[in-house]
Amino acid sequence: LEKRYLRLTSAPIAEAVRSLDVLKRSLHHVNIKWKADGDYKFACEQLKSIRQDLTVQSLGHTPFALKVYENHARIALLHSDLSEFNQCQSKLQEIYSGFREKVNGPHKNYRYLNRESEFVGYRIIYEEIYSNNLAQSQLLHRLQNDSISLHKEEIRFALAVVESIRQGRYKVFFDLFKVATSLTKCLLNHLRERVRVNAYKMILFSRQTQDPIKTKWLRRELHFKDKLKRREGDFRLFLQKMKAVLIDKKRFVNVNKSRKTIT
Repeated sequence: LEKRYLRLTSAPIAEAVRSLDVLKRSLHHVNIKWKADGDYKFACEQLKSIRQDLTVQSLGHTPFALKVYENHARIALLHSDLSEFNQCQSKLQEIYSGFREKVNGPHKNYRYLNRESEFVGYRIIYEEIYSNNLAQSQLLHRLQNDSISLHKEEIRFALAVVESIRQGRYKVFFDLFKVATSLTKCLLNHLRERVRVNAYKMILFSRQTQDPIKTKWLRRELHFKDKLKRREGDFRLFLQKMKAVLIDKKRFVNVNKSRKTIT
């Protein structure tokens, strides 16, 4: 059931390629083992191997391939492997498009499109991580052309995230973060630092007075859970990164001096 993944440099040996039935059992085996010990390196290699055996047999656009790529994409997200996730979601886009072309045919492929909006939502947020505005625009244009409802919950959520970032509405972003699914949070974690940096700058430069800012209030406003007292805490490291000037036993941020340290 297990097979090491190796990049093909020549035609595969027929005897080494697993049949569809074996691949289905292999996927089940990998999922059970991954859930038991959480070994991502093992799971990733085995899933890539399954994908390869599907591809060489021209089974890369089948319902089982869809299941494999969806499975791999989710596991990659959980482990913040955005490179592997991107490979999977790019392939998923092809597979979903293929099923949609046949959706009115005799096989009625509606059921295979049930999870498409979930992955479209992930992709919208993924493109925002890399500030890929062109890819986002192309994606939304394709969705409209393919009659994919932009009102689906996962897609609306992703668009709300993007809007909150681009409009500088950091409180909305953090509210969305709190109610996001666990997998969506894996993507939002890659955006949280950017939102915090922009929010910090906005707070400093929007103040009408030079009165110092309480660090306790700032920590809550930027949604840090740890306290400044922790030597290596995330909030402490953030303030160091922003070169914030702390006063009065680090209980306040000096607004005027901290503005000058922002680059």
